[in-house]
Amino acid sequence: MPNSNDVHVFVSYAHADRERVKPIVDKLKAADLSVWWDTEIEIGSRWRDTIQDRLEHAKSVCVIWSNNSTERDFVLDEAQRGCKRGVLVPVLLDDIEPPLGFGQVQFASLAYPATFDEQMGRIITRIRNLSKGGVKVEEWESIDNQARTTRYGAQEAERFLQDVRAR
Repeated sequence: MPNSNDVHVFVSYAHADRERVKPIVDKLKAADLSVWWDTEIEIGSRWRDTIQDRLEHAKSVCVIWSNNSTERDFVLDEAQRGCKRGVLVPVLLDDIEPPLGFGQVQFASLAYPATFDEQMGRIITRIRNLSKGGVKVEEWESIDNQARTTRYGAQEAERFLQDVRAR
């Protein structure tokens, strides 16, 4: 099982759809993405703790909306947490509307087999973009240093202008 911080995508779905979701997971893995879904919960672990950890640390949350999943509290909660973090990747498995509260979020639809590969390409691209996202600590330090230098330069320029005006 990958380290929590190395998970590119957490897959949220209804257990009744497991066989229908497996080809999606296989495509994501074939694209060299680190995928976590509940089939990877280790025996003897506290499954709620494991799910919460992976959900909080995954770089994206791919919710699979289906006739089954839109009725599941856990799926709705996982999707809400992904949405709140700004890392939700919603996918329609059936020809349905997303549940209330998720209709404003752009989704990919796998409901039509003819567009499966095209839509999977969009999904993979979004997950990769989210995985690259975020600013590393070193970059923040560099930005902060530049900002301090700019503030110092602005202060010096203001002092110079005040000196010129005084003369």
